[in-house]
Amino acid sequence: MSGELANLFSGGESKGAQKAGRTLAGEGSQIGSQYSPWITAGRNALGKYQSALGGMSDPQDFYRRMMAGYHESGAAKEAIKQGIHAADAAGAASGMLGSGAEKTALQRQGQRITDEDQQNWLNNMRDIYGQYVSGEGSLQGEGFGGVESQAGLQAKLAEGEAKYQERGEEGRQRGKGGAIGTGLEAGGAAAEHFGWI
Repeated sequence: MSGELANLFSGGESKGAQKAGRTLAGEGSQIGSQYSPWITAGRNALGKYQSALGGMSDPQDFYRRMMAGYHESGAAKEAIKQGIHAADAAGAASGMLGSGAEKTALQRQGQRITDEDQQNWLNNMRDIYGQYVSGEGSLQGEGFGGVESQAGLQAKLAEGEAKYQERGEEGRQRGKGGAIGTGLEAGGAAAEHFGWI
């Protein structure tokens, strides 16, 4: 115990400040590793997000590219098949089977079914694409937020470390009589800095 008191009154409090500084530096590296996945995801998403937005800059080209992937759905094929069967049955019953009126009605019905099918497909693709763009935008935003948060926390840690070092230097300058007071001041400064008091 007397060795500890001698150390305290001989400027040893600067060792405490040095230890606090090393602890704060370790915290800084932990912060970096905790934010790293978000920052990496944000970096990876940024290019994809910009590309997706760029792909929509010409609405006609975007629509053309979207519709290039359209294939008639099984439901539309079945609806057209059922429509032809029903029209043939009605035409046969009325004696109009194969007439121009029947062919015109079949053509209109087929076009209506195809139009609805294309619109449904386009709506689904827009929803999926919108979710993709939104997701990439969110990841990009999270990455940026991670960088901001990490930088803010590291700045606070650096500030705290500087205060500890400053207090340690003040203690060395004051000598024996000021050791306890300097230790209390450094502890108070740290507690105030981190919002503990």
